[in-house]
Amino acid sequence: MSTRGAVAWAMLAAIAAWIAVPALTATGASAVPGSPPAASPSPRRPAEILGVRPAPGSRVCRRPQIVVDFIVTESMLSAAGLDIARLELRLDGRDVTGQAKAGGTPTYPMRRAFLVYTPGVPLRVGLHQVTFTYPLGAQRKIYKWSFTVAAIPCR
Repeated sequence: MSTRGAVAWAMLAAIAAWIAVPALTATGASAVPGSPPAASPSPRRPAEILGVRPAPGSRVCRRPQIVVDFIVTESMLSAAGLDIARLELRLDGRDVTGQAKAGGTPTYPMRRAFLVYTPGVPLRVGLHQVTFTYPLGAQRKIYKWSFTVAAIPCR
């Protein structure tokens, strides 16, 4: 590779690092000091799911932000971009997709997006399950995780 090509790749990598969502450490914490906690890793998580919050099995306050960070596949796109109608986010079996906010960069080269749902009312103390359903080719994939709401203060 020429020097010019190497410099171009280095610049592209620096830009990508600058605009990317903070990287995770091995514990799931954000690698960037002062940034919000990043999504959590999971050993059984599909490759398209980059991370989720609350972390699987974690204890959280009664109004947690529920986040799915994912790679946008061709099946999730329409002519206008990311098609939320092709995604489904459920909390304890209730569809909350309509109340979730979407963000990210669904187009090349990033192809990364996220859904964020914050409950309008405090959740009951106890175990809660989140289900994220998304298209992958001709199939519908499902990723589930659970967390426990505890009587602890939210930050």
